[in-house]
Amino acid sequence: MPRTLKIERKYRPGWEEIWFKIVGIISRRSVCLYYKVGAVIARDKQFLAMGYNGPPKGVAHCDKVGCAKIVKGVNRKHQGLCRGAHAELNAIANAASLGINISGADMYVTFRPCAICVKTIINSGIKRVFYLKEYKGDEVAWDYVKQSNLVLRKVVFENKKA
Repeated sequence: MPRTLKIERKYRPGWEEIWFKIVGIISRRSVCLYYKVGAVIARDKQFLAMGYNGPPKGVAHCDKVGCAKIVKGVNRKHQGLCRGAHAELNAIANAASLGINISGADMYVTFRPCAICVKTIINSGIKRVFYLKEYKGDEVAWDYVKQSNLVLRKVVFENKKA
């Protein structure tokens, strides 16, 4: 007679919680010295694509060759110097490389997207972006959001005891 594993279910997680758990796991793949960011694209309770911040395929990783923003001990905070692509862009690129239509989908991401990511998200047809943490700076991203149909929402999970 086969043994049965009994698991007591205290609650059933909602889809937002599931997507953010995946975001948290995938963000740990990042080798960035500053941010660990993950992104998931989903539509109609179906996973479509994911990405994390890091260099393009075949390009040296920051943990191996050092951060391109740090030159001889001087920290230069210019986004263009970074050899990595943002998680949002990598998720969109991963979907495109597989021929996955993401129009009308939702994106779940660790940090509020920067202006470059917001522009790409708008052009990709993604309708809503949910994020966990504020990205300091790059407030011009809000200007693009206001001029588009993109919905951008911060998510806060409440700690409920079962």
